[in-house]
Amino acid sequence: MIVSKPKRNALFAIGLFVLISFSLGFINLNIIIQGGARWYSFLIVFTILPLAIIILIRQLAGYKIITINKDTIKVAHPFILQGHGFKVKEITGWEETIIKTKNGLYKELSIRTDTANLLKLTLQENSNYEKVKEFLQKKAAGKKIK
Repeated sequence: MIVSKPKRNALFAIGLFVLISFSLGFINLNIIIQGGARWYSFLIVFTILPLAIIILIRQLAGYKIITINKDTIKVAHPFILQGHGFKVKEITGWEETIIKTKNGLYKELSIRTDTANLLKLTLQENSNYEKVKEFLQKKAAGKKIK
């Protein structure tokens, strides 16, 4: 059984940004409410606070745990209480995109099915990326998109 979930360092970086943004936003909101606000307090409250809320909601909704058994792939979204699964036979195609960047390689694995939405995993953000790729190369080798 292979379990792939977001890496802790990626979650930590985004969580730290959201925490700092909320802190900065609420401090400036308090300054505005007390009446001693400058122009940059309004700028911070009306730009950074909504941005932090959007990023937090997007991360919570996009958090997924992928579990792969012998012939089944299950995707669970624990924060929105949803999930779906599909058999390896239902895969219509999969591909790996590799992009050279300044800091190394960016790898993204995309899995397409008829019933489920596009499932994407990245090397930088998901654990067990290589194991998932090996599984697809063994079980769905003929469905690789070139």
